[in-house]
Amino acid sequence: MYKIRVLNSEDLKKLLDIRDVIPAVETAYEQYSRGEAELFPVIAHEFDGGLREMDIKSGFLSRTGLAGLKVIGYVADNPDKRRIPAVSGLVMVLSIETGRPVGILDGMVITEIRTGAAGAVGARYLARKGSREVLIVG
Repeated sequence: MYKIRVLNSEDLKKLLDIRDVIPAVETAYEQYSRGEAELFPVIAHEFDGGLREMDIKSGFLSRTGLAGLKVIGYVADNPDKRRIPAVSGLVMVLSIETGRPVGILDGMVITEIRTGAAGAVGARYLARKGSREVLIVG
């Protein structure tokens, strides 16, 4: 019998530090550029006139021996009707060798910190030398 680790948003907030995530994201980009990682086609489906959407994003990093699958749900009226966020999701981590899941994680904390880390990596490589200010739009 094998175990699947389950981490909720509170667990992840305690475990993840942006100072650790930035170099991890940078390494993932490097591996992708060398062909050591693969992103699978995104599956995105809108319905109810765009008021709802389900997305699946997945890929793997060969060096880690792990693959990831993120499922995101969007329901526009959640904040008003249910007082919960419009977007939610989860991440499943699987062993490339066995195909078995090894972890299930809250998808929103992962998405938020990865997005911030990706911005930091982009700024590091794309900013003009000597820049002291940044404009963030969106």
